[in-house]
Amino acid sequence: MISRIYKLMSIALFFMLISQTLAQQIITLTWNDVVGISRDRNLELKIQEQDLRQQELNEWKSMSEFLPAVNYQYQMINNVERPVFVIPNFGQVRFGTEYNFNDYALNSAKVIV
Repeated sequence: MISRIYKLMSIALFFMLISQTLAQQIITLTWNDVVGISRDRNLELKIQEQDLRQQELNEWKSMSEFLPAVNYQYQMINNVERPVFVIPNFGQVRFGTEYNFNDYALNSAKVIV
């Protein structure tokens, strides 16, 4: 009889230890905490925010199509090997400059549809 009581007590102690280790902690949250967590984890809200951002970028794109386009080009060429001519009784003469600079005109265009 005593061994049976010890056996029941040991089983009860075993289940108490298991239930305490598996028990979850209780967390108290304020309403602001709940709203903040729901904003962070809500996938539908994130999708809507991305759609709003895409609409704002599309608005900027459509407004930029009304602005004129301006193009400017500039080119610098390093003439490493300039042509050398040999003139009799004068010597070697190099023609050209060491650098060539090409400056193109400023182009502006407005596309009217």
